[in-house]
Amino acid sequence: GRCEWRGEVSEYAEHLEECEYEPVACPNAGCAKLLLKSEVDGHARGTCAHRLSRCAHCAKPFKGAGLEKHEARCPDALLSCPNGGCGVTVARGSLVAHRELCGMEEVGCPCPGCEE
Repeated sequence: GRCEWRGEVSEYAEHLEECEYEPVACPNAGCAKLLLKSEVDGHARGTCAHRLSRCAHCAKPFKGAGLEKHEARCPDALLSCPNGGCGVTVARGSLVAHRELCGMEEVGCPCPGCEE
């Protein structure tokens, strides 16, 4: 589509303030894309590879898809202990230390020949 507005020169500046068809630059640093005013918000917050988003767990900023990769391994993300019956929630970065002390962690007998 295209803008169908017609009016007087004295109204032109006011129209441009509202016109959804005005080309505008993406506000994200590093993105040089020109979009229609009606599209820029969805692009800048959603699909732009240069958008900055903060990790929900540690609040560090990341660009674009980098956030998904980070959140999958963020040391501050809370995880449930995988040992049945434990029920403790711990930060990913502390899970190994928790499991070393967890009373529900299964361990084998260190004695040679023991089958228990």
